[in-house]
Amino acid sequence: MTSGPPPGAPQESLETLRQRAEGLQARLDSTQGLLDAISEAIYIQDAEGRFLEVNEGAARMYGYPRAFFIGKTPEVLSAPDRNDSGAVAAAFGKALQGVPQQFEYWGLRQDGSIFPKEVRLYPGALLGQPVVIAVAQDISSRKRAELTQKATYRIAEAALEARRTEDLFPRVHAIVRDLMPAENLYFALWDPVSELVSFPYWVDQSDSAPPTHRLGRGLTAWVLRRGQSLLVDQAALMALEAAGEVEPLGTLSLDWLGVPLKGKAGVFGALVIQSYEGGHRYSAEERDLLVFVSTQVALAVERARALSEQRLLTTAMDSAIDPVFGIEESGAFVFVNQTACTSLGYSQAELLRMHVWEVDPLILPADWPLRWERLRTRGANREETSHRRKDGSVFPVEISSSFLAAEGRELTFTHVRDISARKAADEALRASEDRFSKAFQPRAGGTRAVSGASPGGGTACSAPGHHGTEGGGSGHPLQRGQVHPGLPGQSRCHQHHPPG
Repeated sequence: MTSGPPPGAPQESLETLRQRAEGLQARLDSTQGLLDAISEAIYIQDAEGRFLEVNEGAARMYGYPRAFFIGKTPEVLSAPDRNDSGAVAAAFGKALQGVPQQFEYWGLRQDGSIFPKEVRLYPGALLGQPVVIAVAQDISSRKRAELTQKATYRIAEAALEARRTEDLFPRVHAIVRDLMPAENLYFALWDPVSELVSFPYWVDQSDSAPPTHRLGRGLTAWVLRRGQSLLVDQAALMALEAAGEVEPLGTLSLDWLGVPLKGKAGVFGALVIQSYEGGHRYSAEERDLLVFVSTQVALAVERARALSEQRLLTTAMDSAIDPVFGIEESGAFVFVNQTACTSLGYSQAELLRMHVWEVDPLILPADWPLRWERLRTRGANREETSHRRKDGSVFPVEISSSFLAAEGRELTFTHVRDISARKAADEALRASEDRFSKAFQPRAGGTRAVSGASPGGGTACSAPGHHGTEGGGSGHPLQRGQVHPGLPGQSRCHQHHPPG
């Protein structure tokens, strides 16, 4: 006969289980309380990646109630086209096997906004089953600082590489798109003198680029005229229209964000992004970020314009038929065109390592400071001098120099003209005049003449400039029988026979 359980045993067993359950619940509640007290988002996922539990930090981060997460996988929280799902799955598998992981992940909140977070995965166990504990931290501020710094560098780099200002705009669009949603973006450039506004870059899902026109009363004109940033939603836009500050133009935006581009002379353009129904909602933080970016873009546009103008000027200088030299106060060449290189036989690199007195043998290094001061005082100078080629030959030149002071620098730009041909022509003319002068040089004691006695006793001819006369003649410069000294085919002097 078997003995039964001692009296009261079932009741004691149930009581023990109840106490244990209450203790476990208390520990769970305490654990949950600890998890909720942590500001970071914490998720507990089973081996399939499904959420078993999340803390209040996760609910705050995404804007969903905690119940929304349970049973779902991280894909519902992933920003579209922002994450590498294969890499995330591989990291999860390693964490499940006991190897902690860390990576960056772009999340999608309930309100549609996206944000970057840093995720750390740790292996764990829950009720005897392997789980992965994920801890996530919103790194928007850190990421924005990193992206802003990187954007500043990329914009400056784009300005240096752009051959034309128009080449800069698509690169800036790509940079802005890395900072915030900016699928719809355009640049407006404004000439305050002509009041014309143009749209050299335009990407928009709803409207096509407008033609160049005089500044009107749209949102872009509001930004350009006031030189202030503007962020409006549909309600704010309608309020502006009702107040008569702007006129409706184009498709109605969900959000419209425009910032001015300001240069040394003031506002010259605007950078605008906008979203349409169902798109991204821009925040004041994103407005401030775009204002910062616009300052870098304005500098880049002005730099790109300056470089483009400089390349154009250099091309024009190189195409000039005369040599052109830029010279600084030290006497060193800082600019030489291709014609100067050809004229002297040096390469551009060689000339840019030389000084003016190495080319002009009539200038001494000790005399250069005085010449520089004289040119600074006068502002311009023209003179004749000589240049020495690389092979040592010297040739005459006429130089025309202008003194320039701009951008904190002082330079002289000197245009040079080879006058070898002119000098040779002048020398040939002088030699001809000397020969002619010697041929008709007066003899001692009277004029040089070839004389012959005529039957009438008159002089047949005289030297040029004197009028030979016959006895009782009138003295007309071309008496019959005389010949002008310059007429060809006749002798210089004829004997004169008076009429019979």
